[in-house]
Amino acid sequence: APASPLMPTPPGPRPFGSAFERLEDRNLPAAAFGVPWADPGHLTLSFVPDGTATPRGPATTTQTLGTAADWQREVLRAFQTWAAVSNVNIGLVADGGQALGTHGAVQGDARFGDVRVAAAPLPPDVIGSALPFSWTGTTYAGDVLLGSDFTYGAGDADGVIDVYSVALHEAGHALGLGHADADGVPQPCGCSACLSLRTGSAMDAGYKYTTGLGGGDVGAIQRLYGARTPDAYDAAGGNDTPARASALKSGGLAGRLVADADLTTTADVDYFKFSTLPTLGLTHVTVRLQAAGLSLVTPRVTVYDAAGRVVASEVTTDPLDNDLTLRFRNATFGGTYTVKVEGATDDAFGVGAYRLTVDTVNLDVVPLPALGSLLS
Repeated sequence: APASPLMPTPPGPRPFGSAFERLEDRNLPAAAFGVPWADPGHLTLSFVPDGTATPRGPATTTQTLGTAADWQREVLRAFQTWAAVSNVNIGLVADGGQALGTHGAVQGDARFGDVRVAAAPLPPDVIGSALPFSWTGTTYAGDVLLGSDFTYGAGDADGVIDVYSVALHEAGHALGLGHADADGVPQPCGCSACLSLRTGSAMDAGYKYTTGLGGGDVGAIQRLYGARTPDAYDAAGGNDTPARASALKSGGLAGRLVADADLTTTADVDYFKFSTLPTLGLTHVTVRLQAAGLSLVTPRVTVYDAAGRVVASEVTTDPLDNDLTLRFRNATFGGTYTVKVEGATDDAFGVGAYRLTVDTVNLDVVPLPALGSLLS
């Protein structure tokens, strides 16, 4: 069977791109497809800075793909497409520029993401390469390289590699899927008999323009990680209406309340409630939603008072900057508030884990005359 332009594949388990093996004096760690990540609910991803050492020479990530955030968003959209239909969360983190394969934790290394994305010179017939999770402890696991000799862009155009299409394929490999079989089902192998098939799966062996998952892709990723399951609040009966709002729990600090939750589908909505003490209007309330480092969800957060009036609202549609902070003045005699969390979009970025933190006591600096008038 002909070699795949995405990843030349010898039979059986293979190292991080067979092309890499030819250029090193030692074999890189081998890993088999079909092995899920140890903690798929807390995966991280980082973009490798230019100049970082890779098995194919220094990374040329921004030189190849450009400095604009558009291509990074497309890579994140590709990974999020898989995560949104399975029990996987992928959070964006910074990359310290250590060499690919640096000794460290196979997952959870604080210096860079579990999945690291870079561009580097690959053989002329190789557009991309990725290594799945391995229990051998190598930090190569999950790393994705894109060939730096190609022209990348968005869409189906002659002479241009669509970033989303190639990233979707390589993301499948990084998450543990092999190439698709004759029925369009990604396999945990990589056998050469699969390489020339065209099945409509994102895991077909050859490059093609792709708009999303197809064939047996959803079933394949769910066999590894399971279908996305509701969070603890939904499992306990649901908090998808104001009347069923979940009470926030103490966060360990005075006046702090927290919730760790998940938007399981694009239609999922979470409501939380909390109360504040009377403070004569001298304090404000801060509501923070953290998604960065946890998932790629792009949220919308709205806070209502007891009368149902909006007192604060924020939204982001950028997975590269998906934390939100809201601030509003506490009512003079305190009050009861409801927080609504939902996805800002109806695509894959509308799904994911988040942490909600509410600080109910934040003292405002009040000018002395104003303070005197309140006390008089």
